[in-house]
This record gives sequence, C-alpha cells and structure tokens, in this order.
Amino acid sequence: MRENVREYSGGELLKLSDIKAHPLVEGILFENDYVIIGAPPKIGKSIFVQQLTCSLSSGTPFLDTFSVPNPVKVWYFATEGKDEDTKDRLIRMSHALPIEPANIRLFCSAGFRFNTTIGEKTINNILNKYEKELPKVIIIDALYRAIRGSLKDDEVVNEFHEIVGHLADICDAAVVIVHHMKKPVYFENGAKQERSDDDIYGSTFLKASVDQLYWLDKCDKNPNDIILKCDTQRSGQAIEGLRLTLFEPDPLYFKIISVYTDEIHRITTVLAGHPEGLNLDLLMKATSIKRSTMFLALKELQDKGVIEKRGSPKHLLYALKRKS
Repeated sequence: MRENVREYSGGELLKLSDIKAHPLVEGILFENDYVIIGAPPKIGKSIFVQQLTCSLSSGTPFLDTFSVPNPVKVWYFATEGKDEDTKDRLIRMSHALPIEPANIRLFCSAGFRFNTTIGEKTINNILNKYEKELPKVIIIDALYRAIRGSLKDDEVVNEFHEIVGHLADICDAAVVIVHHMKKPVYFENGAKQERSDDDIYGSTFLKASVDQLYWLDKCDKNPNDIILKCDTQRSGQAIEGLRLTLFEPDPLYFKIISVYTDEIHRITTVLAGHPEGLNLDLLMKATSIKRSTMFLALKELQDKGVIEKRGSPKHLLYALKRKS
C-alpha cells in the first residue's frame, strides 16, 4: 500500500511530472482527476460514463473526437440498477464502439456504501485481490447509492471523499462520480429557470472537492438532444460545452452533433501560415476559438483529410495535410 502523504522538497518541489501532464481523455479527463458528472434523472448519464469506459478500455477516441492516448484499466462500481441491465448496455455499445473487456472490471452491488465498515473492508479485499491489476480510472455510478447518510451533511460527504480519495491514491487513479441534480424549477409562465452546476444535489463540499464538474441537461432547441457543460474546472483545460444526440436502442451510444463553418475557415487560414503546425493552445489563441469548439472543428477537418496530427501526444501539433 502507498502512503497517504506525498512529500516534495528540493528539485522535486519545482518540477512537474511529465506523466501527470498527459490527459487520459483529451479535454475531458486528466491524470488523478476527481470528477463529478451530474444530471437530472433519466437523461443518460450512466450511458455517457459507460461510453467513456469503452473508450478508456480500448484507447479509442471518446465520442469519436477526444483522443485517448493509451488504453487503461477501469474499475466500474455500479451501485444502482440490475447487473444484467448494465452488462446489456455495454453489449449494445460494443456493436458500434471498440471495447476491451479485459481492461474493465465491473463491481455491482445495490447495497454497497463506501463510508461504512463493510464498505471499507470490501475495498481492502478488492485491493488485495487485484494489487497487480490496479486501475487508472475509478467510476462510481451513482453517488446516492454509494454513500451512507445524508448527501446534505458536510461531515458525511467529506468522509466519503476521504475514503474514495485514499482508494484513488493507492491506485494512482482518476475518479469519476455520477450524481443527480436537483429537479428543474419552472416559473408561472412555464419557462424553466436557468440551470448551472450549482443545482448539483447535496453538500457544497461536493462541488468544492472536484477538479471538474460536468453536467448534462436537455437541449432547449431539441429535447431529444442533450447538452454537456463544464462550468467548474481547476485546470482550465477541460471542454466548456457539447451538444450530443443519443442513438438507441442497438447500437447504443452518444454522438456529437455540430457544424462550424466559420471556425473551420479561421483554423485553415491560420495553419496555412504555419506549415510546420501549431499546438492546441497556440491555435486557440490565434483563432480566438474556445476549446470545445476547437476539438469539434479539428475533428471535422481530420475526417475530411484537410489536416493531420504530427509529433507525440506530449508535443502534438496540428497542420494542414501535406500534398502527396
């Protein structure tokens, strides 16, 4: 077991780890992140994180857009729903998405609470059993069934964070927690009150403790689509918003829908003046395009064969494709 406390001094104090700078999912999930994904009931948040699990396990782009540099092991704690329903979703996803089952370990229990004596004992047993196969990502779906006590109780929530944080430390893993949001509020005229990640249900320490808080909501323009937003983020590297549509029942998966004609023109114009290519940050600065839009526009340009990626994941450049 690793120690709870990490110590840095001397040269290590002012040096960042090259490994920790790498994303697990570009623009979405980074090394050792602590993330909450919130949404109202019946909007597809479990499908979303299960699709994320597929991409992480196989090392293939999430939502066919966001690069996954390497396949990683994922521990998925399903605390709600039937075992066969969870497995059935993964099977239907596998009909359209690459998945590596050997990299996924699914733990199902409707009565599993992390912040209990039995919960901690179960975690220790799992760690001992798979000490040579530890994950890089831990997913807990969903929070309300994974915690004993009131979600509005600060002490209960902080105890849960401590236990899960210790588990993440031992595994050197990122954590993704699926959670509910408060029900929407409607005015007398029928209009819906504007939502934000402040609508996440429970203690303020839920929002205060995470690196990113993503939330899903129905699209006002088309109720069949959903919007993914990220208002709270520490790194400034996460996407700000996406519009997704769900394909179901079989195969089952989310897909990004968007067209960015103006942004594509700006990107190709800038890259034409830099034949050697530009990294993402410089390209965003030169075009004044926000991160989430940039990912979508670059994906469209790559699909059309207009641009290409060059260099390593650490020093990735985007450039106009060389003419053969």
